[in-house]
Amino acid sequence: MTPDFSPAMLKRFLRARADIAGFKAIFPSELSSARKVRKTFNAALKEERAAISRRAGVSDEQFDLAWQGRLSTADPRRRIWIALNADPEFHGVRLLDKGKQEEGR
Repeated sequence: MTPDFSPAMLKRFLRARADIAGFKAIFPSELSSARKVRKTFNAALKEERAAISRRAGVSDEQFDLAWQGRLSTADPRRRIWIALNADPEFHGVRLLDKGKQEEGR
């Protein structure tokens, strides 16, 4: 079975990662400091989006396209996947332009 690294799946992963950061902000673990100023859900979501974009080294426009599930260019998609700790090449998938992929093994 070939993993799905489509633009639609990238959108789902990005939104899930941002939502997780938001929920961690409003529902912190028992180990976090009670004195710590807590972020709002939206602030944590915005911060996580910026962190992923920065790690990936993509433009704001490219990240926004990925967030909407419309980033069809291979290189920025690959860099965002790697920033999410999911390297397509490790899974034997080569990303192609126009939102396509091919099995590389």
